[in-house]
Amino acid sequence: MKYIRIHDKRTGIDYPWMADIRSFEDFLEIEEMQDSKNARCIIDFLKSKDYASVINKTFSGANVEWEGRGHCSPWNKLYPFLYASVLSFPEGKKFSPLMYFVEKIGATRQGKLKSLNEHGRILVNENGGFMTWCSTFEELESVTNNRFPQFSLDDIKVSKWPGCKHFYPTINGAPIVVNGIEKWNTEQDAYAAAKKWLGVK
Repeated sequence: MKYIRIHDKRTGIDYPWMADIRSFEDFLEIEEMQDSKNARCIIDFLKSKDYASVINKTFSGANVEWEGRGHCSPWNKLYPFLYASVLSFPEGKKFSPLMYFVEKIGATRQGKLKSLNEHGRILVNENGGFMTWCSTFEELESVTNNRFPQFSLDDIKVSKWPGCKHFYPTINGAPIVVNGIEKWNTEQDAYAAAKKWLGVK
């Protein structure tokens, strides 16, 4: 899967890593990857104090018990979407909250597929949100990976100890090793090794 970071020349916004979807095969790959993550996020939310709290505040007469867990896990990036979805629960009807969330995500999936068919290229963020490619977008960097990248070129730092002839690259403060090598003779080689570690072209 190809991931890119983009800059919108019109708005000045730099976007984080997005999956670059140009075919139905790309679409299926990203959806399969996000399905299991979405399921974990929904279950995490339904078992949290946050879910019980918003239900009890929003719907009169509701008395949802929570399972003794605290708030949603910090990794749950669907939390804002799920929380907002609760506010549109059908009041006075029996329904499954789990199925409701799955349907909401399914509606987003249909929107992605429609946009891909109409425009030929969409960008999908790590949370499953998407936008169509725009002529004002400029690609800052790209990487081919089997998961969303966590770091970018901005996270690379190359340092040299005083009196030492070697250069040491770090990514987000952590030293890196490429093909068993952790130090390089030039700053350019150290930076190139860090780019290789990231998988960035």
